[in-house]
Amino acid sequence: MAKTRLCRKCKTPLGVDDDICQTCGESNPIPLPWYTPILGGLIVLGLVLLLVDFDDVRRVLGL
Repeated sequence: MAKTRLCRKCKTPLGVDDDICQTCGESNPIPLPWYTPILGGLIVLGLVLLLVDFDDVRRVLGL
């Protein structure tokens, strides 16, 4: 089960998908795991390596 989050301002329990506290109106974004940007970068790098024809790039750059 999901761990219950509390509002940062008034400590009221928030729902699973609530970003704004219904009691005080404070914004409480759901924190992302630390590895999210790293995983996203690896996915983009993998797509670039799969989709780019490096022989053509080398020919255009004159290498």
